[in-house]
Amino acid sequence: MNYSGHEVLRKDVALLVEKMDMFYIQLFEFERKYLYDSDELTERLAAQLMKPIKKKIQEIYQQVILLKSAFKD
Repeated sequence: MNYSGHEVLRKDVALLVEKMDMFYIQLFEFERKYLYDSDELTERLAAQLMKPIKKKIQEIYQQVILLKSAFKD
């Protein structure tokens, strides 16, 4: 265990990872629902916006996972 004195931080990071997992799943479902080749302009725009948003979220998620991996039991 390498987080003595930082138990609250470890717990908060784990909670953040869990919430980001759920958010990423929502983004994936959104992306599947609204396609870039939809007949509806608003759906196409939503789909086009999701791609860069999803990419940024992936980058942030990777950093949070690195932080989580720093805690060893």
